[in-house]
Amino acid sequence: MKLISILSIIVLTYFLVSCASDNIIIQPRKISWSNAEKIVIDSVYVSKVEDKRTPVTKTLGTCYTGMFNSPTPIIFNQNLSEYLKENFNKLLSRSSDTTISIPVTIELNKMNLGEEHGFISESTFSKYSYTFSYPKGDAVKKVVITDSVEIPSGNDANVLVPLAFYNGIKKAAEVFSYYYKANPGSNNSGISSEEYNLSVVSSVSETSHSGNSIDTIRVINKTKKRSMLSFGYFNEGSLIDGGFNIGYFTLFNKEGSHFEIGGGPEINFYDIKPHADLTASTFMSYNFPIIARYYFQDKPQNFFLSGILKISGGTETITYGGGSQDVNFFFGPTFELGLGYQLGQYIDIMVCVHQIYNWGSRVLPNNFGLNFNAHISFGYK
Repeated sequence: MKLISILSIIVLTYFLVSCASDNIIIQPRKISWSNAEKIVIDSVYVSKVEDKRTPVTKTLGTCYTGMFNSPTPIIFNQNLSEYLKENFNKLLSRSSDTTISIPVTIELNKMNLGEEHGFISESTFSKYSYTFSYPKGDAVKKVVITDSVEIPSGNDANVLVPLAFYNGIKKAAEVFSYYYKANPGSNNSGISSEEYNLSVVSSVSETSHSGNSIDTIRVINKTKKRSMLSFGYFNEGSLIDGGFNIGYFTLFNKEGSHFEIGGGPEINFYDIKPHADLTASTFMSYNFPIIARYYFQDKPQNFFLSGILKISGGTETITYGGGSQDVNFFFGPTFELGLGYQLGQYIDIMVCVHQIYNWGSRVLPNNFGLNFNAHISFGYK
């Protein structure tokens, strides 16, 4: 049912965009949870939502439509404050009895919908900021939630604008629910309803009873992760005649940060040149790279510098002409320094200088050379 609903939204929006490119219209769909038990709160109700944007407008952002990517306004024709109040109540409140529930008032500080274009893909985003306020003892507790959602699309991202809008509202409700359960409100006779409403609307309390307690949750800066499939090719080096590797990594990043770090398993196959009394051979090793990246730009984050530390270990068997064998245990690091470029959202390429040390190995004790890597990402990029 949920999948059918999402597909219906996409088809309907695509039809609207195709038939009328003057605007992208968001329909006021009712929002609900598929599993509400962890989110809804027994003792709250949303008494008011105030639109504090400047200016207050029905336009929530801009997308680009048609062959020439014409700027197209994203329009919500209904009363946004009433729509948000109705849906935040559905998403947050279990009880309909307002006489025994804690009133929560919400200010909409920012709402921006749009799309971003990569080299080979697009994505739709919803960026927003809300201030949730509720009484807690002798104070008015306030929490500012600034966050965003992003939905990648391989083709026409603007058909996903309504979904980004709905998901942003759901995500803000979820974040507030977790915050409220850790910081529950309480009614206090020392605060009159008039004083409470005044402090919420103005965002500043001038009364002697109710001071302000403001927290900020900038969820947009939370740590995010992505998965990366890595393919590498080794050029001719001091001992390596060629080779390749395959890895699967997990990388972590904070929104707005230039740094990214992660790691994962990797397997390497090398063709080794003849040296000393050894003939040409094949060498295989396993390692777990620790990866750090620094992106030179904010947005788009295209060029990056990469530093990689790999720890390898294993055994090698050397067979001599007379049939005798040596079994050697080896262990050592590999250092890589590379320069890379992000091609759109999912693919990047990189060239690296590497230095290999395998202490205890006779087949590949060390190597200095170049390797080239391509990565396919799945996640927040």
